[in-house]
Amino acid sequence: MGDLRNLFVVRQFCSRHCDPSGADPVMSSLSASKPGLRLLQRAVFGLDALLRRGACVVEFTHDSHCIFRIQIVRLQQDILLLDGTLARANERVINLHFWNEHLPLMLDAGPSVAWARRMSRCVEQSLQALAHYLTARLDLEDISLVRANITFSSPERRDRLTRVCRRFGFEEVGDPATMTTLRRLHLLGENILTSLMSRALHASAPRGDALHRDRTQLFMSRRRLIEYYGCEIGLDCAETARGSRVG
Repeated sequence: MGDLRNLFVVRQFCSRHCDPSGADPVMSSLSASKPGLRLLQRAVFGLDALLRRGACVVEFTHDSHCIFRIQIVRLQQDILLLDGTLARANERVINLHFWNEHLPLMLDAGPSVAWARRMSRCVEQSLQALAHYLTARLDLEDISLVRANITFSSPERRDRLTRVCRRFGFEEVGDPATMTTLRRLHLLGENILTSLMSRALHASAPRGDALHRDRTQLFMSRRRLIEYYGCEIGLDCAETARGSRVG
């Protein structure tokens, strides 16, 4: 559920990209699964939906090409970005979460050039949608940052993921949060859910796919988001924004 921590799961998807029929790829896959796997899928995605509702993670557009949901939370630290944007602790920030059902699906062989291009287009379209959404929502004018929390199982993957995210306008900021016992348990729970989701979507996923994962937080300023992505005609988010409330 959380932020972009299901980025690992993207590598486990297999067979569809934004089907124009509008069929739900996750739910559609249930009928083709073995009974045991089908039960796991329903349990995992049911739990994921429950956690999203509890954490107020919501859709901001109805467009099937958008791969992000959003959550509004409070910053735990002061953040200063390279473009001069300064946000203080306790100010509101938008967290990005993957909309798993809309992610480009991947063959068992792994990511291809075509898949990478589709994923890149989806990210760009989703950020365009978010830029238009924020522009249309006067009640969100105080929000100056967008955050993506990503997970990785090795330093090499961390470097690759952060390089990719920089191309879209994000920059890395260290997380000084104290690693309390409660926080460790919370992160362990997130890792377990990500592993279960991976197994539910891809039966041949490695069973040792890591209950231990490290994290890094990436930020983009509202100014940069609108500068980079606000000039395009986005999805239907502007109309949706006027009729919805978040946070």
